[in-house]
Amino acid sequence: MNQKQINDLLSTMNDLLEELEEIKEKSKQVDDQCKDLDIRASNMKGNINQLARGLQSLEGQFNLVTTGHELPCLMSGNEL
Repeated sequence: MNQKQINDLLSTMNDLLEELEEIKEKSKQVDDQCKDLDIRASNMKGNINQLARGLQSLEGQFNLVTTGHELPCLMSGNEL
């Protein structure tokens, strides 16, 4: 192997090492994005569960009204 071949091989190896570092950095970015999405999904799930509990509460209040029990209401007239 002559000097030119050795230099070419070293250059190629350096290029591959740089490419590997870029891939590792992009992989870290993707991991960070996945963690962020996981946190967001968890928060959304909590919000959905909170909305579901609120809807169940409203449903219970509506059932009380429709079964003849009166609830305090901030609205007047037929706004329900």
